[in-house]
Amino acid sequence: MLQRDRDTVVSVVMAGRDDNYGNLSEVGIRDLAFTPIPYIDRLANSIEKFDDGFKHHGIPAEIVIVDWSPSSLLLDNSTISNICQGKNVKFVVVTKSMVRKMKFNPSGFDEFFAKNIGIRSAIGRYLLLTNSDAWPDSELFASIASFINSDFSTFYGRPFNRIDLDSTNSPSGEGLTFNYNDIDGTLGTAAAGDFVLTHRTNILSVGGYNEAGTRKSTKTRQAGIDGQLLMNLYLQGIHPKKMAGSVLTYDHNKIQRNDYGVPRESCLNKSTWGLSNVAKEFLTDNALIVNHVTLKTRCQRIHSALIRKFSTVIFMLKIHRARSLR
Repeated sequence: MLQRDRDTVVSVVMAGRDDNYGNLSEVGIRDLAFTPIPYIDRLANSIEKFDDGFKHHGIPAEIVIVDWSPSSLLLDNSTISNICQGKNVKFVVVTKSMVRKMKFNPSGFDEFFAKNIGIRSAIGRYLLLTNSDAWPDSELFASIASFINSDFSTFYGRPFNRIDLDSTNSPSGEGLTFNYNDIDGTLGTAAAGDFVLTHRTNILSVGGYNEAGTRKSTKTRQAGIDGQLLMNLYLQGIHPKKMAGSVLTYDHNKIQRNDYGVPRESCLNKSTWGLSNVAKEFLTDNALIVNHVTLKTRCQRIHSALIRKFSTVIFMLKIHRARSLR
């Protein structure tokens, strides 16, 4: 993996976890007529597609992956570590301890809270918010290259549609076509989760995804939180502009959720959204960790520090005594 380039133009922000997401038919909305591609392979494919596409168009880009409440780190997975070689990929690990501190279920996957942390960690002038198993087709990449030379202050880009593929890269029958600039209808459906591209200041101005909504229930349909971000943008005069091309994704078993709707009003987060007030530590040159330090850990650290200081004092006293006996 490469050190991040401070001249990064686009930051791709996504969230994931090495837990076989979407692989099990019994937890999905429906049984697929085919065996879904394993999540790790879907993630590896997306990393490769994004990296190749941006390099082809000469756009400096980084891929920010938030590893949410992992039991095993994505960056330790051999498939992921191998595919990341030579690519500008950054991991942000949010530990189970930190998730408990935020009063979330550590076994759940609060995707939009995770993406907010990724947004806060991104450095690109433009943000492309997407899912970890989605990627643009060649026509959409060409649109992105054109769009980043435009004035993004009053709009965000969305693809013409989303196409779900089976394991043979053929359309699976499910897909969505997004509205152009209509905030009704399918405004929130899969739009901000699969793909939204705009200047970072637009996302920062509306405070990212609605974190209050994520706390309603882990079964809340994601479209509601997707749509709330888009509603916030729209009410601030930042309207959707349809781009040529499609966002692609390998179809998989989704978890059924309830849709609580998109209120036609702004819903802004606190200034500390995305854990901006919580320190991040480096695991490696390209991996940060967000960890809640428990009282036990603090006591252990204090104890270790006192032992080190005590040892230093004893050592200095021994030196002083040895000199005084000369």
